[in-house]
Amino acid sequence: MNFTRPLATGVRIVVDTDENRPFDRYAVMLQVRVEKGWKTIRLFDNAHGQHDLHGYTGFEKQPATRFKQGTPQEVMPAAIDHLVDHWEAIIRTWRAPR
Repeated sequence: MNFTRPLATGVRIVVDTDENRPFDRYAVMLQVRVEKGWKTIRLFDNAHGQHDLHGYTGFEKQPATRFKQGTPQEVMPAAIDHLVDHWEAIIRTWRAPR
């Protein structure tokens, strides 16, 4: 299951999962449009076996912190909900001077 959910002009959530059913691996990305295309500024994934959250400084991915416990089918929707509920604050923080 792969899909894109627009949130506003120049802001979207992109969801990628593996081909398995039920899926084993996922990535949920908050992306913003910049002059060179779409860039990820927040990432939830389980690429290393646990459910991780990565923030970004500019476009540099930061080390992971744990997001939640549960199955991929429980955690992936929670990641999407988190981004839907908090995307504006995430972007403000990302854009803030460092």
